[in-house]
Formats: sequence, C-alpha cells, structure tokens
Amino acid sequence: MDEMLCVVVSIAVFSWISGFPGSNMFAEIASLLFIFVYYVFCHSYYGQTIGKYFFGIKVLRVAEDGHISAIQAIVRDVYVPFLTILSLVYSDQPTLVFVPIIWLLIEVSFLLSNEKSRALHDYWGGSVVVRI
Repeated sequence: MDEMLCVVVSIAVFSWISGFPGSNMFAEIASLLFIFVYYVFCHSYYGQTIGKYFFGIKVLRVAEDGHISAIQAIVRDVYVPFLTILSLVYSDQPTLVFVPIIWLLIEVSFLLSNEKSRALHDYWGGSVVVRI
C-alpha cells in the first residue's frame, strides 16, 4: 500500500518536473527523496506508515517501549535510496541486476533466523516490527 502511494506521488512529481528541460534526473531524485522522507517521518513520529496501519503492524524500538528516533529511522531506511541510486547510476551494468535479489535473500535469511523476525535493516536501526 505504501509503495502504491509513493508511486502515485512520484509520478505526479516526475510529470510536473519533467516539463522542464534536462530535469529527468532531478525528478527521479525528488521522487526518491519523497519516498525516503515519507518512511523516515512515518516510522519516527507514528511508528507506522499508512500501509503498516492498515495491516496492523508498527515499528518500535527493540525493547518495544516506544517509537524509534529519527536517527534510527534514517539508519533503518537508508538502504532504499542507496539501492535505488546504485541501480540508477549503474543501470548499464547487467551484473548489478542481481544486487536487489542478493539483498532480498539476505533480508529473508535474517527474518527467518531470529526470534523476533527482525530483518537486517531492523538490526541497523535498533527496531522491531510488531503486531498491534
């Protein structure tokens, strides 16, 4: 659900900005920035995004005693823009197509290997996703 919201906003931003000459890269960066800020803001101030709200889950500190801080949210969610920028900059490198697949395998292996089903980015951010 969050991805759908971000895609709609990104398309709107991209469409508006692309009307200016030579602005496609700027539009992509603006869309990426919106997505990153959306996740960081929602995780740090509300503990959940709109999609997490509808699915009844929340991001909390590992101790499950409150929302994560803005710094924790940045550290937790930085992999999204990093992987996106990597794929944009090196889009002509066919071997990099495997980076998201490798990332997914690492995340799933972390999810399946611990008691609280924490993904790698949850370890980085000192967070855990819980049902509410």
